[in-house]
Order: sequence, then structure tokens, then C-alpha cells
Amino acid sequence: MMRAILTLSVAFGLSYSALAQGKSPTVGGKAPAFEASTVAGKALKFPDAYKGKIVLVDFWATWCPPCRREVPHLVETAEKLKGQPFAILSVSLDQPKNIPLEKVQSYVQDNKMTWDHVYEGVGSIASSYGVSSIPAPFLIDGDTGVVLAAGPELRGEGLTDAIKKHLDTKRSGKKP
Repeated sequence: MMRAILTLSVAFGLSYSALAQGKSPTVGGKAPAFEASTVAGKALKFPDAYKGKIVLVDFWATWCPPCRREVPHLVETAEKLKGQPFAILSVSLDQPKNIPLEKVQSYVQDNKMTWDHVYEGVGSIASSYGVSSIPAPFLIDGDTGVVLAAGPELRGEGLTDAIKKHLDTKRSGKKP
């Protein structure tokens, strides 16, 4: 499996060592803050732009089969939680030399991914989160910057329920 990931990484200009430079934030710890521009050109300061919300920060790429399999779950969750204090922020690790911004924008539009997207490549955001493989989801409290959950709990059919659990905890005022 690792060999396949490394082969794909090399083919798409994504080196394993470039991704894994930082230490991944742990549940209960602070998520790294960052500033970026969305693919729509909006300036974004994270987590400040998401005060009052719980945010799923999802590192992904269009060329990544597991990431593409997660898209329907993300879309479903966004729809089910519309109107709730929840947001998704996707960080694309597609490489500009291989997958231009227009292709990412087209993929996002075609798949009804209506939330904010950052076109990062292998840059400082992924590195600061210690991302070593994708998809890499982190659920973060927009008020505190605290990581509420990360990893497999935030993938697949259980995604919506996992986020609802954290929304309920936040509403109750209890600590997770």
C-alpha cells in the first residue's frame, strides 16, 4: 500500500517527505491557524473565519481514489447539516503543474461541493497539519481552534453522525 501511495505521489509531484514535515495536531490540542485564499478568491483566516461553528478541514486531491469516494459523504453531510453551526473547508493538495486550478474548480462544481476550497498543492497548510496521506479530515472548533476529532471517525457513512455528536456537545456547553 505504501509503495502505491509513494508511486502515486511521485507521479503527481507529491513527495511523502514534503507532506510529513509537521506534527499532526492531536484531539484536544490546538489546530494550526493559517491564512489562505479560496478558489473563489476570498481571503480566509482560519479558524477566525469560522467563529461559532465546528469546521471539518478536509485535505484531499482530485487524483486520490479514497478522496473521491469520500465526496458523496461530504456532500450528504453538508446538505443534512445545512443551517447548523457547521462548515467544511477542503484543502486540495493537487499540484498546479499536473492539475490546474480550473480542473479542481470543475471537479468541485460537477460534484456539488458547495463549501470553501483552498488550492494548496503541497504547501505550508498540509505540512503544518502533519498530513502524510489523504484524505485527512480534522474536525475543529472554530471558536477555540481545538481539534475535536480526526481520522477514520470522520470518514464514510458515519461522518454525519460523528459531527452531530460534536455539535450536540458544543450546544450543551460540555467539554468533549
